[in-house]
Amino acid sequence: MSTTVAFIGPGNMSGPMAATLVKAGHRVRGYDLAVGAR
Repeated sequence: MSTTVAFIGPGNMSGPMAATLVKAGHRVRGYDLAVGAR
């Protein structure tokens, strides 16, 4: 069973955490508050 995890403002810290979760089989969603980074 996989879990979906969301990160708001993925960056230096959230990016590696998200990658680790994906490698573990979880679904990851990201949303950046900065319009230019979307």
